[in-house]
Amino acid sequence: AAVKGAQAIIEGKLTSLNPNEPLKQHVYVYNQIFFSFAVDTPCSYADMTTSDASPSFTQANHDLAGLHQLQDASIADLYHLATCLVTYRGHRVICQSIIPGILNNSDLSSLAEYGTVDEKKSLVANAQFHELMLKLAEALKIKTNPVTDPTDGKVVEIAGSVELKGI
Repeated sequence: AAVKGAQAIIEGKLTSLNPNEPLKQHVYVYNQIFFSFAVDTPCSYADMTTSDASPSFTQANHDLAGLHQLQDASIADLYHLATCLVTYRGHRVICQSIIPGILNNSDLSSLAEYGTVDEKKSLVANAQFHELMLKLAEALKIKTNPVTDPTDGKVVEIAGSVELKGI
């Protein structure tokens, strides 16, 4: 289904959810799969561990490798999006399962349980989710970090990066 969707997107057979955005920022939904492009932006950086000239392709590969590590850790009650990458006619398409309700919610911060979903304007650290993340941090040898919540100045412990999104 992901391959067929990616092919339809590249061949121009599907309409994007955001047609007023630049083409490479278009996102699509097809067969209950969310599609986006792995693209280089002005802020892209070269991966120093490879001679790859396409950091977006490399970054998408690293994201997928990280998801494999989450799956291999097998933390009970901790789930991640089903994700795959499709390369078709020189385009890399990221294909992900859809979180129920996420496309109908204009306030993503209301869905957040952990980390930040609003460009680091606020921080959430649900205690139950934090316990799951501590198990994951131990399994993957990830450090916990004290982070200051920009909304109230309180210091909150986060397992891993503040950019992690727990929904």
